[in-house]
Amino acid sequence: MAEHEWAVEGTPTDAVILALHKLLPNRPDLVISGINRGGNLGENVFYSGTVGAAMEAAINHVPAIAISVAHKGKGIRFEHAAKFARDLVQLVLAEGMPQGVMLNVNVPLTWNGSVRFTRQSKKVTRNVLQEGTDPRGRSFFWLHEQEHIEGLDPESDYAAVSTEPSR
Repeated sequence: MAEHEWAVEGTPTDAVILALHKLLPNRPDLVISGINRGGNLGENVFYSGTVGAAMEAAINHVPAIAISVAHKGKGIRFEHAAKFARDLVQLVLAEGMPQGVMLNVNVPLTWNGSVRFTRQSKKVTRNVLQEGTDPRGRSFFWLHEQEHIEGLDPESDYAAVSTEPSR
């Protein structure tokens, strides 16, 4: 590692705490967390390391952005999210943000260039545990999510990144 480069063995939030309170000689102008693979939508913001790191910065009075590509499958591309992040950072640095506010940005894989402010959706998935046994006879569980989008709020975060026209 070069001078002024660090590695943190911990969560993204741990890295922000360490940076803000120990490593950085001056408070940063902005914290950018991500670009994360997979959207941080609905209840998933409560589990997200990407959102958690941005929230920690906001709690410490540093403007913050969490940015994700709302796609988990193959063929993920980060170019659109990177371009949007670069443009958003320039705007935030020029205009500022209210204290204690963080932005949670989810860029769809097939992004048309538009931006929407949304509400956080209600729970849109159900947890499904699939039990199995490994070759050594030990039990394991795979955690899957099953979409549950009946009655989805069309103004929600989940609806905004959905690529299916029925949503």
